[in-house]
Amino acid sequence: QRRVHGGRYRPPAQARIAGPWADVLLVAIRNLAAHASMVYYEDERVAVLYDAFPKATVHLLVLPRDPSLLHLDQLTAEALPLLRHMDAVAAAAGAALRTEFPALSFRTGFHALPSLRLVHQHLISEDFHASPALKTKKHWNSFTTEFFIPSTKLIDMLSTTGKVQVDRARMQTLEGQPVRCPRCGAACLGVPDVKKHYAT
Repeated sequence: QRRVHGGRYRPPAQARIAGPWADVLLVAIRNLAAHASMVYYEDERVAVLYDAFPKATVHLLVLPRDPSLLHLDQLTAEALPLLRHMDAVAAAAGAALRTEFPALSFRTGFHALPSLRLVHQHLISEDFHASPALKTKKHWNSFTTEFFIPSTKLIDMLSTTGKVQVDRARMQTLEGQPVRCPRCGAACLGVPDVKKHYAT
């Protein structure tokens, strides 16, 4: 096991991975040594990377080291031990981050329709208003609606049914809908407006 900077959150100033956008996680996981500045934690089964475009003050991605696990819909019950390990690593990282950032709250889970290949779990602080990289309603809705599947819910689904089932049409609707405050449900005119509302 390896925790970089003693487990403290130290994202690199330049976190970029060369390659096609959809495959950047695959590029990184296949050669972690070449992307060492992006590694927050690693063990023999997973790696935790800093998100290159963080959508909050803290944003990490928990990745399996198996590059064959490209999509959620290919997961079977055989993947449960790995997913439970990913979730345990995210929980441990979250506990450390709550000590480092006591004013922040965190959530962990998966996007229903990820834009990147390779299964990955988000660990993100909930101060979405704080990130200049969160620019579009797609960004906002992907973390503040049911498009974001909590890790426990996904693991329970896989444990119960043997597969991950996602209503693609509904998720696409959620992703593109007008933005709302996830706390009070207030409709807002756009991302700058909802960020301002959410921050108060």
